[in-house]
Amino acid sequence: TQWLGNLRRQQRHERRAQRRLREQQRVRAVLKQQALYRGWKGRQLAAKLRAEQQAVLADIAALAEGGFWGDQVPPLHEALPVIEAGMRIQRVYRGSRVRGGLQQRREAAAVPVQTVWREGQVQAGLACEKAAVDIQRVYRGSSVRRQLCQSTPPLQPANVAGQPCDPPPEAPDTELQQHKVETAAGEPRPEVEVADGDPCAVGAAALSGSLDMDAGGVQVQWTTQEAAVLDIQRVYRGRLARVEKRRLQEQQAAALRIQRVHRRGLARNEVRLRREEQQKEQAAGHIQRLFRGHRARAEASQRLEQR
Repeated sequence: TQWLGNLRRQQRHERRAQRRLREQQRVRAVLKQQALYRGWKGRQLAAKLRAEQQAVLADIAALAEGGFWGDQVPPLHEALPVIEAGMRIQRVYRGSRVRGGLQQRREAAAVPVQTVWREGQVQAGLACEKAAVDIQRVYRGSSVRRQLCQSTPPLQPANVAGQPCDPPPEAPDTELQQHKVETAAGEPRPEVEVADGDPCAVGAAALSGSLDMDAGGVQVQWTTQEAAVLDIQRVYRGRLARVEKRRLQEQQAAALRIQRVHRRGLARNEVRLRREEQQKEQAAGHIQRLFRGHRARAEASQRLEQR
């Protein structure tokens, strides 16, 4: 049993040692790949710097041939600042032009948003003014009706209690007359039931023997109809207010959506324009370097032929 335990421990140690060895080999392989990649990147950078230096030397030679530097060609450390300053001025000018174009596009895109906002403000102001006029009109009508109700003298029970109708010249309908009398002798009619405290209210005792309500029926029903009309107007105004509020909310939400869409479009346009300008600048720099190198090689070949 002890021998088997020692054997298992030894096997575990061997497996751990093998795992460590494989891990070390993997790390060495990764480091080797990184070193190779860095060396390749370094060689690329060195080749790029040599190409740029050759292009600068070709530009200096071309400028010297054109008489820019005078009779003597300056060394590289004196010519490089002049060339870098010129390139910096070009970059600044391009950036200023790009910013100016972006500002113009931003202003042009902001015009629809401002128009929608102004139209929404005008419509909201008109809706508020119309609502205020409606409220004033309703208030004036209510105050006029209240004044009429206050100025109207209350009905007297003696004036309301009418006399029975005279029978017509032809043969009277005794059954109908008896039915009217029996109906009127009971409780008052439902159309004259009004709220307590109404100045136009008439007691049930005064109406018990009346067969004709034309004298005061309209006046008694007037307050009930007015209350019903006011309720209908109030409900109608509430529905109109809700509809107007919903319409204004929808217009505001539409304006906010338009603003968000325009802002996103402006941001995307700015990113796209910057990328395009960078690509154009890189292409222009590449073309300039190629043209300078081609011109320098052509001039060098011409000088060799002349010699």
